[in-house]
Amino acid sequence: MAYTYDDFVKAANQSGLMGQFSQDDLNLAQKYPEFGLSVLSLKKDYNNAATAEQRLLANQAANELRKSYGNYSGGADGGSFRLESKLNRRADDLLGQIGSFGSFSYDEAPTYENAFAQQQKDLLIGNKIRIEKNDTALSVVTDSKWLTFMLGQIVNNSIKYRDAAKQPCISFAVEEMADKTVLKIRDNGIGIPEQDIDRVFDKTFTGENGRKGNASTGMGLYICKQLCNKLGHAITIASVYGEYTEVEIAFGKETFLTKE
Repeated sequence: MAYTYDDFVKAANQSGLMGQFSQDDLNLAQKYPEFGLSVLSLKKDYNNAATAEQRLLANQAANELRKSYGNYSGGADGGSFRLESKLNRRADDLLGQIGSFGSFSYDEAPTYENAFAQQQKDLLIGNKIRIEKNDTALSVVTDSKWLTFMLGQIVNNSIKYRDAAKQPCISFAVEEMADKTVLKIRDNGIGIPEQDIDRVFDKTFTGENGRKGNASTGMGLYICKQLCNKLGHAITIASVYGEYTEVEIAFGKETFLTKE
């Protein structure tokens, strides 16, 4: 789907964020409407961010998009490929800038009853999200700061892709197994199209939902995947389009930080 500048203007006005765009950003949006929509999505992410890490991510991503599109001359066949390559490289750079993996420290962190719940409270109430959770009180060995960051990304996606025809609900459940503890986060949103499900952890992949107006940058789940890999956790996602999306994070009973 090809976006127009009018699409960007309509979305920015509807969100009340048009006044936050500089003239330089508006000039780029006129030339590349998809740039304007992507930065609009990042401005929403910044305003809804529950942690400093999330605000940093949104700011850094917006700056990298400005550099990429500002230096992009368009042109013939290779132009789009060169731009995509720049975005991919900068997504990798951004991942390294969010925090030093070497600073990870393992601690005992509750699987869902942690600071995350308090930090997200206003966001959830503001969007009238119903929360459901089981009463299992379990702890896992992880880095609490980065687990909070990942949960924030997942919940923000649930809010962003909620179904307007339903009362939005996000459920948290914990299942303890012999070799692992699994945290399940499930929403009743619009779901993920079947053709996109295998690519949601790919860097800069936005999919059909992101192209329909949410203007996803395609980096949130990619970074979650990389963080889980570093922490020795496993993250998977399942969805039925039009019904639900469920993300699972599996914490091993004996997990150690991976070294490169």
